Amino acid sequence: MSIKLKTGVNPDVTFEFAVLLGFVAAQWQARGFGDFVVTSLKDGTHKADSQHKQDKPKSVLGEAGDVRTWMFWIWKDDATKNHYLKHGKLPEEMKWKDAGKHQPRMVEFARSLQPTCRVVLHPDWDGDDDSVPPHLHIGKKITFVEKDTA
Repeated sequence: MSIKLKTGVNPDVTFEFAVLLGFVAAQWQARGFGDFVVTSLKDGTHKADSQHKQDKPKSVLGEAGDVRTWMFWIWKDDATKNHYLKHGKLPEEMKWKDAGKHQPRMVEFARSLQPTCRVVLHPDWDGDDDSVPPHLHIGKKITFVEKDTA
């Protein structure tokens, strides 16, 4: 099993997240999904204070990653797909949710990861903000510990 990184990906992540990424990659391989390609870790454009930590100093390690899922994307129609392939963007005024959706097996895979990690299947699970192209976002689960008040 191997984890492929897209050129330019910054692999500065915590040990715990690296182990989690390996677990997800093993599950991916067990399902016969093909290459497991990470497209972003501690880099890229993400919202402020993201678990990617792209906006934090180098000493702060990332705790999130994005995985390529294009091979599981079902385009709404060939015209939309061809427009995207030619121009690198969707037709004007079109949102990603209007352009297609992930195959059911990718949706099921993403759901199967939920007990283990934070997971968002973009754009399928984005609510109203679906400006992000198709990919699987995984992050370290955030654990809240109650303070002992005794």
